[in-house]
Amino acid sequence: MPLDDHWNNGIRLRPSHLSLTTEGGGFRDYNEHKERFVSQFQIFIIRAIFGLVIALVITRAFYGWINPAYVAGLAFILVGLAYFAEYLRKRRKP
Repeated sequence: MPLDDHWNNGIRLRPSHLSLTTEGGGFRDYNEHKERFVSQFQIFIIRAIFGLVIALVITRAFYGWINPAYVAGLAFILVGLAYFAEYLRKRRKP
């Protein structure tokens, strides 16, 4: 019984384009095409929501009460740090 590239003794193997390594595609191909699935505006909305939620938790944990000015300021800082981290990550790529 001939086996194709995806089967090995009845066990399903990953196709090469879903490889967990960067050799032969893998994450490199996914990261190159990721931009077309999620727009920059959607990324901003996701970061803003997570920033607000984390800012609420941090403010509540350290102050015991929630001040909207503190939450907004901390959320702004967190979103800014996310974009700064993205800039540093992309800058290092060849």
